[in-house]
Amino acid sequence: MEHGDLAPARRHVERARALGVPLTHYQADSAVWLALFDANEAWWIDDPRRALTIADTFAAEVPPLSEEFRERATMYLFFTYLSLGRLEQAGEILETMPSWVDARIINQQRGRVIALRGDREALAAFLSKHFRTAEEARSVASNLMDAGLLRLAREVVEYNRRHRHQLGYEWYAGQLALADGRIDEAIRQLTTASNLFAGTSSQGLKIARQLADAHYAAGSLDHAVRLLEDVTRQPVELIHGWEWLRTRDRLSELYRNAGRSVEADAVDRQLATLLAVADDDHFIKRRLTQTGRGH
Repeated sequence: MEHGDLAPARRHVERARALGVPLTHYQADSAVWLALFDANEAWWIDDPRRALTIADTFAAEVPPLSEEFRERATMYLFFTYLSLGRLEQAGEILETMPSWVDARIINQQRGRVIALRGDREALAAFLSKHFRTAEEARSVASNLMDAGLLRLAREVVEYNRRHRHQLGYEWYAGQLALADGRIDEAIRQLTTASNLFAGTSSQGLKIARQLADAHYAAGSLDHAVRLLEDVTRQPVELIHGWEWLRTRDRLSELYRNAGRSVEADAVDRQLATLLAVADDDHFIKRRLTQTGRGH
């Protein structure tokens, strides 16, 4: 599945299902992945309506299950709904998390919903309310910078440096350098970060987008375009699709900046297809609607 080989992935899934083992007898992550495989497959073939139906059906089966299973299933479903653009549904399903789940984890996800609505002021207000220290905010530093909350973001960068958290430090320091206009430094650190995160993960996709922005700021538009083309050449798994869509959206913008409107239009049509079931306040869907593109 990670390499886009749907046919052999489907064969193995069918073999597993033929064994008739109840999902609750699997390790939770494997069980949920197996239950949502058909939704993943539908997403890969540009059928978000089928993916949504499968996700909704599975969501109805989750409440009676054990708390461990419910926590993993809820998180997978959250990201599934996020990638389908079902922002209200994504927010609602967070409310079904077991009571023992750390509030900071839930608020991190709530922040992602706000970010996909494209309301920077609302995101800043939410993060300021729920994440006040570097310790609390260590998992939301990228969104802090997206929201313009650079003072706390700097504290998180220093926190990661002091605690030798290389993954967080390289990424956040690179994004901070980009926000500060220190472009050469941003390119160096974001390039390092891009080698630490899988390009098919939500983190890897966001880093690739930031690195492309850094190259664009340095005057290398063609380099920025190639980078985004490479990282989004094939779809990713549905739980990472929300960042893949954002990265494709940025590629469309860079295509237009490069005068490549035909390619930009093709990307917009794909985005419109994949966001067919999305809420109207999803920022990409709103852009497509307002510009009349994606048809």
